[in-house]
Amino acid sequence: MKRRLTTIVAADLVGYSRLMSIDEEDTIRRLRVAREEIVDPAIDDGGGRIFNVTGDGVLVEFESPVAAVRASLAIQRAMSAWEPGLADDQRLRFRVGVNVGDVAVEGDDLLGDAVNIAARLESIAPAGGICVSRPAYDQIRGRDDIKMVPLGPHAVKNIPEPIEVWQVEVEGVRAAPAIAATSDRASLAVLPFETSSGDPDLQDLAQGLAEEAINELGRFRWLKVFAYASSRALQGPDATPEAVGQRLGARYALQGSLRRSGDRLRVAASLADTATGLQIWADRFDRALDDLFELQDALASAIVTAVAPELGAHERAIATRRPTDSLDAWGFHQRALAEMAQGYHGAERLEVIEGLANRAIATDPTFAAPYAILARLAHSRAIGGWTDDVGATIQKGIVCGEKAIELDPREDAAYAALAFVLGFAQDHPLAIQIADRGVSLNPNNPAVFLARSVARFYTPPEMVNDLATHGNAIASDARAALNLSPLDPGRWAFMYMEGVGVGMRGEPGDVEAALAALRRAAREPNRAWQVHGDCALILVAMGRIDEASQALREAAQKNPKLSKSDFERVHRSTHPAAVFRQGIARLEEVEAGLLQA
Repeated sequence: MKRRLTTIVAADLVGYSRLMSIDEEDTIRRLRVAREEIVDPAIDDGGGRIFNVTGDGVLVEFESPVAAVRASLAIQRAMSAWEPGLADDQRLRFRVGVNVGDVAVEGDDLLGDAVNIAARLESIAPAGGICVSRPAYDQIRGRDDIKMVPLGPHAVKNIPEPIEVWQVEVEGVRAAPAIAATSDRASLAVLPFETSSGDPDLQDLAQGLAEEAINELGRFRWLKVFAYASSRALQGPDATPEAVGQRLGARYALQGSLRRSGDRLRVAASLADTATGLQIWADRFDRALDDLFELQDALASAIVTAVAPELGAHERAIATRRPTDSLDAWGFHQRALAEMAQGYHGAERLEVIEGLANRAIATDPTFAAPYAILARLAHSRAIGGWTDDVGATIQKGIVCGEKAIELDPREDAAYAALAFVLGFAQDHPLAIQIADRGVSLNPNNPAVFLARSVARFYTPPEMVNDLATHGNAIASDARAALNLSPLDPGRWAFMYMEGVGVGMRGEPGDVEAALAALRRAAREPNRAWQVHGDCALILVAMGRIDEASQALREAAQKNPKLSKSDFERVHRSTHPAAVFRQGIARLEEVEAGLLQA
């Protein structure tokens, strides 16, 4: 399919449906006359070509944005003087959007985001007005006969990144109010990686590394990542974090450099806040120069797995510093994540998180991520014993997880959340399939690996043919999550699931290794009661009753209502041969009074 860079104008009639309902035949007649006497002649004079016509509008191609805006101004000025005897709400008025971009050519028709953006710009324009995009503005500005005012970034339907909008001044037409993007989601630009020599292989690697980092970071649905074509325009002195913020509207800038020494390569990378210029993160990576393609993938993966958690932590910090009445849907979502990072055990904290997620949904009902949080909360309530009706809670979680996927089928966090609740419901095959889908969507997200580990953990005992293989799979996914985010505020869960998986294997030395992993999790500040509880189960099974009693006391501090039924609920899917089942069977041997009846 052929493609070309061109200028697109989208124009339609304001209030067409209302006018048709008043007098259909008269509206059609007047629109036909306006086309014949004003619209089409102005397009012809400007060198434009109409390539699509709807009932009330046209899509036009021009060779330049200057010609497009001049023709649009001619139309709007002529229409303002046309039919002067009619009341304002009866007159024909057009709205116009102008964009420059790459289009696909299919016969006489033009397709692609460039056309869609022109149509969205037209919908932003007031009656009789003209709105243009940043690419069009850059080529028009400075013309004496065309004056423009900025309207700021606008989030528009089906376009992933907000578009910067300017309104062309038309006499008698008020400027539309500047509207902020509906979701103040984090945005990132990856600048071209610099090289210290003219080595073409190194230059190709630098470009490939930046592009691969963009591709992998783009898998995180909470993060808007600018295309490489946008950031590539900023190089040399212009490639400062502040310039990235001003020119692209990105909140963060990722920069890097490559330096070669013999058969070794050093990559330095840093992440900065474009508003302040302050560095958020920096690191360097040393690798052997073997296969360049494998090297590129390895370096991109290392950078992405370091950058994504830092960005998430910074976004949560921003949200917690802002007053609640200033938060949008994204802010409420980030505040909820910040609360979860503190450890989401206990009824009161769960209610706080749920309230924030619900406020995010109320602010933007089409935002998928808060529904995923509600699904995770349902699992936390069920597994932690913080609900009186486990079945209803899990069913609500399933509904919320499915809703998140319905709203955004590529939201990997939604698949992770749904896998948690489906696993608890022991819908094993589907839970694993859902988790696998999350991993395939974003293999850089530790949450999807944790979800798959948990979904495997919930496998009914009768479906486990080989305990060693089963335990290995649980532990392997948990280790993958920890490797992806070793400083994650919720890493206790990664360590916990690794301990559970190792403890299920039943091989020599596994029980001690499982206990060591669980004790590492027990040193994490945000751990849940299950960490100490499973330490107690292993210690009881090993006959170390005093140590088991101490671990059980620590579990009871996290869950004052702790009882044997809580252990049964957590480990109801655990194979009877596993050490945890053995520990539950001997819980009565621990110090009396530590467990509720």
